[in-house]
Amino acid sequence: MCLKQSSGSHSGRSPGRPRSVRRFSTADPKVGRHAHMQTEVGRHAGMQAEVGRYARMQSALGRSVTWGLVAAGSLIIASSAIAQSPDAGQPPQAATKPAPDSPPGASQPATGIGPRLELHPRDFRFGEVWQGLPAEREFTVKNTGDSPLTVVVSSTCGCAVVTAPKSPLAPGESSLFKISYQTGAPGPADRRVTVTTNESHGSTVEIPVQGTVKPLYEIAPSNHISFQRLNVDSRETQSVRIVSKYDKPLNFRIKSGQESGAFEIVLNEVEPGREFHFVATTKPPLQPGWSNAAVLIETGLPDCAPLTISLSAQVPPRVVVQPGQLAVTPQFTRPMQQTVHVEYRSSEPLVIKDITCDLPSVRFELLPPSDLPERDGFDCQEIRVTLPSFADLPAEGGTLVIHTDDEGEFATLTVPIERRTPPARRTVRPPVPPASQPASAPQ
Repeated sequence: MCLKQSSGSHSGRSPGRPRSVRRFSTADPKVGRHAHMQTEVGRHAGMQAEVGRYARMQSALGRSVTWGLVAAGSLIIASSAIAQSPDAGQPPQAATKPAPDSPPGASQPATGIGPRLELHPRDFRFGEVWQGLPAEREFTVKNTGDSPLTVVVSSTCGCAVVTAPKSPLAPGESSLFKISYQTGAPGPADRRVTVTTNESHGSTVEIPVQGTVKPLYEIAPSNHISFQRLNVDSRETQSVRIVSKYDKPLNFRIKSGQESGAFEIVLNEVEPGREFHFVATTKPPLQPGWSNAAVLIETGLPDCAPLTISLSAQVPPRVVVQPGQLAVTPQFTRPMQQTVHVEYRSSEPLVIKDITCDLPSVRFELLPPSDLPERDGFDCQEIRVTLPSFADLPAEGGTLVIHTDDEGEFATLTVPIERRTPPARRTVRPPVPPASQPASAPQ
């Protein structure tokens, strides 16, 4: 490219003279093309700017249309709700006042909510009470809903006894029930009583029953006297000691009009108002088997339950076989051994002469007499029995027969052998709460 420079020299110009301007000739075609290209570039940039501005306008317009549609839809919904309201077009009404005959603060049944339980009080904490004295409290259940309420009261144990309230309860109706804690045993109490209703929510309420029962007396060694392995003509005596723990003297006495059965009973006062001895003696002839009796002793305190002393006496037969039967279960995957004990009175010895069994797979052996000491007047002989596996034992089982030298009812002793399958475990389903009653339509 040919450049023409104006006259003058850079190095020779005076400091006060203006700097010369380099000029280009437009007559040169290369210079013209370059200028044209710069013009096209500028025009292209301007078009891009116009496109960006147009896009921003479209975006703003879209947002405006969207918000307009949302506002219009909200206006339509609100207009429809107002038009459907039963109070549309009606003038405002004054607040409803309670009926003149309703006492201030009285709870009125709510409408449209179904059955509702109101329970008062909600716990039973009786503090400290003496053993045998009553501990009880009354509770009120009320239906504050607008449909019938069913009420079921249950206890987790026999020590908390409950009465049943009326059920079902109409709206606004109330009923009473009582919880009584049995204070026969001293110690802390922590039980639960459950109130179950047909409410749609919260259908179960637990009432805690808590307190402490203070011991009124002490019985040693226990309140049970047991006589075991007696003869029909045995006359034996046992006693227990009763000591008062009350802060005042107690007048213990045997309740009159009781039947003591096979026992003679007497209560002796050792220390007035504080210590007593209860004595029981068997009265022959005694009946074979078990004889039982319960003796009630009053404390002398009003409203206090009497203490109970239980008595039992056992007269076993002359010969006893234990166990009375042999069972083979599925756990017997191979032959297993068990021991059969033949016990008899020492005063009437018994000799085992022979042993037989109708199952060839059962083996047995009479063991030599052991050196065990005599137990309460009884001796014992042992038989070792080898039983087959569960799979090898016939379904009908078999019988082990023991032959003795007795000439009466114990000449032959039998021990059944059974093939026993444990019962299938039952599936316990959780209780289904009572179905909720449908709410009645407002009148």
